[in-house]
Amino acid sequence: LGLLIFPGIYLAISWWLTYPIIVIESKGIVGTMSKSCKLTANYRCDIFKVYATYLASYFVIVVVINMVLITILAPRLVRYIFGYCIPSLSIGPLGLILSSVVYFDLRARKESLTYDRLALEIQDANSSISAPRFDLGNVNSLSEITGGERVDQTFEISAAVQP
Repeated sequence: LGLLIFPGIYLAISWWLTYPIIVIESKGIVGTMSKSCKLTANYRCDIFKVYATYLASYFVIVVVINMVLITILAPRLVRYIFGYCIPSLSIGPLGLILSSVVYFDLRARKESLTYDRLALEIQDANSSISAPRFDLGNVNSLSEITGGERVDQTFEISAAVQP
């Protein structure tokens, strides 16, 4: 069992910066994971402490909320919603924010990243993305946007396909 837990923790810490790298640098998954491993090198113990603190605080919040709900004899559905779903939806994104902060900190430490250089990199990455752009300045009605079709008819067709 220990042969699977410790390598899993090592890989989780090594790849923890994958999400911010994908969003900011727009690399592929293999390049992103290798960049995450390179950035976390020599800092994995510190990152483990940060991540363990985040997880411990999340579990403490979940346990405290559930203890209060059990004490007031809340129904199981209420305990599930308020004890697990709401903490996951509210505290979960903080983990992504935390990984982004760690990402920028490690980039600043390892690559001497400054605010101006980071802004240029993000601007270059955004200009290379070929997302469709829509000019809605001359649109007078909703039917012009949808090509003459009614939006509710399109919804009914897609809803009828689902079982």
